[in-house]
Amino acid sequence: MRLAALLIALLLTPCFASLALTTIAVTLNYSYVDEEVEELSNVVQVGGVVYAAGSKGNYVFIAAYRGGDRLWATTVNVGGNASILGLNLEGGALGLVAYSRSYNITRIHKFTVGLDGAIVARQDYIINPRLFPLTSVTMGDSIYIAGASFILGDNLNYMVARVSAKGVEWVREERGEVGGGPGDDVLKCIGLTLGSRILVAGDNGTSISIMILSQTGDILRNYVMPYRNMTVTINGCLKISDSTFILYGALGSRPLLIPLTIKPDLDVTASLLVVGDLVGVVTSTVGREDLVVPYVTNINQSLILIYKFNGSQLELLKAINMTEVARGFIALSGTLVNTNLALVGYTGYGKTGASVISLTIIVEEREARLSRIPFLDIIGDPRLTLALLTVVVSLTAYIAYRRVRRREPRG
Repeated sequence: MRLAALLIALLLTPCFASLALTTIAVTLNYSYVDEEVEELSNVVQVGGVVYAAGSKGNYVFIAAYRGGDRLWATTVNVGGNASILGLNLEGGALGLVAYSRSYNITRIHKFTVGLDGAIVARQDYIINPRLFPLTSVTMGDSIYIAGASFILGDNLNYMVARVSAKGVEWVREERGEVGGGPGDDVLKCIGLTLGSRILVAGDNGTSISIMILSQTGDILRNYVMPYRNMTVTINGCLKISDSTFILYGALGSRPLLIPLTIKPDLDVTASLLVVGDLVGVVTSTVGREDLVVPYVTNINQSLILIYKFNGSQLELLKAINMTEVARGFIALSGTLVNTNLALVGYTGYGKTGASVISLTIIVEEREARLSRIPFLDIIGDPRLTLALLTVVVSLTAYIAYRRVRRREPRG
């Protein structure tokens, strides 16, 4: 019986079995500490060169790094305590948006910087002193800023505004009636979504607010995700495409990722992903359409997590411990171009200076084939196959008959 069963199994065995294999290789290219700047908060890459922007006191700081060295740096005194709102590539140059505040005079600064560090153009806009922008996105000649506003007698309120050569064209401040609530309401994410609309998101400590606005300041959609018994923090967002964003931060003491899908009718689908085995906070997330790499830190360790999209869900491929080279490092921004990952931020734990970390990430997925040689492949001829099946069936019946005969009592 065993022989017959084995023969039948061999006949039915497929010629191969498929198994998806993922291999990940992460290499540290260099780690550079720039002691001349407090922090680097925004970064882009061009041709292996990392361009980063940060601030120190009244100065906006822009620099280029490659191979563990600083190629050049440009500093601009903007006349007040400075911070960076955005950095991107615009027609072969760097487009930089900064914010400054001094003696109740607040300004938005727009710089065009050549890849050699030369300031090509600059525009300055005065904005309302009560506005505290944290992030921005540009569209044409307009700059959309998001953050918080302060009105005497209130906590901080969600704020979105449009700024152009005309000045502040409009300000949307939410004082609890749309998405707000107890605590300080702060928006830390802004991006362009379907139809050139503006998506913003933030938190007030107990809930997450997500809004979609028109270019004229109308709120088209508003969503609130409450977490009444836990502290929730949104540190920013990563734009994968016009219809896909990922919010990142922390829920309680756990790293938090929230993939968002914006549908054509502007409905938003959000899925919550808490990295349950880790304690820490996601301070930066980089990626592309097929890969998402959050940076997670806590007081004891630093890691990067490598996810891939499985449909609309994120699937964890690997966690890489970066503590040896990044202990205390707080990544504020990152960029992933092909296989080159660059993270910038500040060193943390009482150290002075900003840090640039460059990595190479290679993710390979292939289908492994486990080859087998079934009987049917060897025979090939259908007539011989039928003959073999007849032999197997006959052999099975004969073996069963012999076993029955042996068990019959002999008279």
